[in-house]
Amino acid sequence: MANLPVLVKPASSLSTTTLISALWNEPNWDAQVEIARQLENRPDLFNLNPLFEFLLDGSQNRRVQRAVARCTARLGLAQTLKQIEQRVLDSGVADAQKLLALRALADMARPEKTVPLLARFSTLRSLPMAVRQAAFFRLGQSGSLQALPLLLHRVNSRDSQTAAMARQALATCLELIGGTQGAIQGLLRKSIQLAARGQRGEAGALLAAAMRLSINDQRNNGNVGRQLCQLLAA
Repeated sequence: MANLPVLVKPASSLSTTTLISALWNEPNWDAQVEIARQLENRPDLFNLNPLFEFLLDGSQNRRVQRAVARCTARLGLAQTLKQIEQRVLDSGVADAQKLLALRALADMARPEKTVPLLARFSTLRSLPMAVRQAAFFRLGQSGSLQALPLLLHRVNSRDSQTAAMARQALATCLELIGGTQGAIQGLLRKSIQLAARGQRGEAGALLAAAMRLSINDQRNNGNVGRQLCQLLAA
């Protein structure tokens, strides 16, 4: 902290407006990250537009943008998700801006909220192919169990480009989770948790994904089948 400017040290003495201005104008990346962390604890920060625009500025440092993305997720996740959705779906927005919006979505590190939106973008034929490809890429990079049902479904798409993008994303996602074995076990555990909370639809989707992954794996096939029967009988 010794190299940080005096500006960001006494956070309680600075207005939120001053901190946002400093975020944009401060040349020191470490200081910018610290400012983003301080902004996370500002309950009076209602207008997240300046932070959202920061995320879509391709000239900004990536580490700083990740910190800002986490900040926006904490302060107003629903608001930020809505802004990203509007930006991506707007036909008047350049593809480059849409790709930055998808990157910001991934930077939030909230897969339970961001994966469904990425999944939607990946299957929208009205979006440019580059944007759909980026959405599949982000799904794979998420390493999220929640992404597996969609990816497993899309690998069998009649559209060869969609199937290819899904296969690549699925391979990446499985690798990050810990391989097929790790994915199956993770899906089983998560499905049990969801079923216990009464979310049977979501639990069934994860179990179905586990079943598809285990078709060629005799070690787990029976276990998945038993879990599926128990869920259906509950």
